[in-house]
Amino acid sequence: MSEAILFYPVFLSQILLISLYFPRKIVARCHYIFNHFPASSHPKLYPAGQERAQKGVKRFWQLNLLNLLIGALVLVFFGPLGPDTFGTPDFGKFMPLLYGMLQFVPIALMELSGLQQFKLMRQLHRSTSRKAELQPRRLFDFISPTAVTVAVLMFFACLFYDAFMPDFRFQLDVDTFARSISLILCNLLFIFIIHRNLRGRKVNPLQASEDRYRQIQVGIKSLIYTSIAVSTFVMINISTNSFALDRYEILFNSLYWQAIALLGMGIMLNELQVKDIDFNVYKAGKGESPAAN
Repeated sequence: MSEAILFYPVFLSQILLISLYFPRKIVARCHYIFNHFPASSHPKLYPAGQERAQKGVKRFWQLNLLNLLIGALVLVFFGPLGPDTFGTPDFGKFMPLLYGMLQFVPIALMELSGLQQFKLMRQLHRSTSRKAELQPRRLFDFISPTAVTVAVLMFFACLFYDAFMPDFRFQLDVDTFARSISLILCNLLFIFIIHRNLRGRKVNPLQASEDRYRQIQVGIKSLIYTSIAVSTFVMINISTNSFALDRYEILFNSLYWQAIALLGMGIMLNELQVKDIDFNVYKAGKGESPAAN
């Protein structure tokens, strides 16, 4: 009964945090940029035009409002029924994870749209002179060795914990194997992204070196902390099965998505402030006419 009561505030927190609070901050950030750095003075910032960028932000907000509505309906109709909805407890336990995936669709679409904009920006400004960064970028220039060590230790601790629970005897069943492979693939993805940030070319071809440094630093910090959170979640998930705490799994699954949002969007929005970005690089150069909206 207690887990059913706790479900309401925990899941409501997930709905509001990921589909309202962070999206509203992102939209406010975008409108600030539109108002203070418009296409009339910063044409290079809008390779497809400011109007198209504004439409994209509007769609992002609408998708989040739709997710907000879906979350409210789930809370109203699923909550009273509990984890055994439709006679399938597994559906109930993983419902916050499934809904969480839906909540992250708008931000994923916005990221893909941003990549397309940067690609177009690169095509339009091939001749723009850029300063080469002669100093090599190293991992520990952006993140403390302690944080990386903790992430690595948590990764191996999770694999060890999974293999030896619940009776502290080594076992490798299908579930253990699947969790281990998922954890390894997840961390390999993080490593790949970090490597691309350190060794790859600029995603934004006009971005100032100082802005890129900060973005890489915050991105790596977010990924390292997320890796620690993923390992922690997997260990908690294993514990719920090992110690007959299955009825609380739905709560842990919801809290997991909220932690991911805080370590991803939360860190990015908090540490990459608009006021610190150099927008002068997006102004029209000599002989260039400002783009139309």
